[in-house]
Amino acid sequence: MTEPTEPNDLLPLSPPVYHVLLALALITLVALITYAGRDGYVDPEDSEISLLDAFYYSTVSITTTGYGDIRPVTDDAHLPTVAAAMRELRRTIRRLFDDG
Repeated sequence: MTEPTEPNDLLPLSPPVYHVLLALALITLVALITYAGRDGYVDPEDSEISLLDAFYYSTVSITTTGYGDIRPVTDDAHLPTVAAAMRELRRTIRRLFDDG
């Protein structure tokens, strides 16, 4: 019979590197979703939302900085922000009530 493995034993990378790569992947995913739906966002400086704007928006949203300069104006554009917020809320609740 094989010994049970710890979750960290299954990762080929160290936890800090894994977490950074996971964060970059999440930001990239939200940025691509934002860019694909860029017609649903407004930028007060100019009307065009560039790929760089999408990365900026996703970073500001996911880190909850929330400057409000680029913001969603349609229901479809609100989805990436709501999904990221729900994920972080779930993570926070798990940490608050984790017995470990």
